[in-house]
Amino acid sequence: SSRNRGEIMAELTVPLYQAGEVYSRLREAKEVTSRRRQQAHEARRNAVEAAARAWAWESLGTARARVRSFQEEVRANEIALTGVETEALVGTRIVLDILDAEQELLDAQVNLVRSRRDEIVAGHELKLAVGRLTAVHLGLPVKIYDFEGNYRSVRDRWFGAPKETDQGLR
Repeated sequence: SSRNRGEIMAELTVPLYQAGEVYSRLREAKEVTSRRRQQAHEARRNAVEAAARAWAWESLGTARARVRSFQEEVRANEIALTGVETEALVGTRIVLDILDAEQELLDAQVNLVRSRRDEIVAGHELKLAVGRLTAVHLGLPVKIYDFEGNYRSVRDRWFGAPKETDQGLR
């Protein structure tokens, strides 16, 4: 009978002394976290400044004033058209005068619609500047990512990703 002889060797290295490397990495991670927190505060401060600038530029106020102005222009042109039509009935105006008055009313209505659009855009720009242009603030029917929930689900884990049930969505 023949015998085969084999040998398997394994070498395991376990550090007994790490010279503070683990604690050093922990302190570094804490410092990075602190720096990120400071950057978040700075971003918040910048957003407030941007909102103040947007308001100072009065883009929203100007857009609202334009809407009011064009509303008045539409009303005035409606009254003018009624007057021209009445004058045409008694023979002091012609059809061309009516068409001109109708065109002026149409132009005013178009300007009113454009100014309302500008008002909406200015409002959204202001919301963007102050951080209110989010799914939560707009009430959108979507799943919102829950930062705190995700953090709580992974905070005490040493290895691996969170469970499938821990999606960070609410």
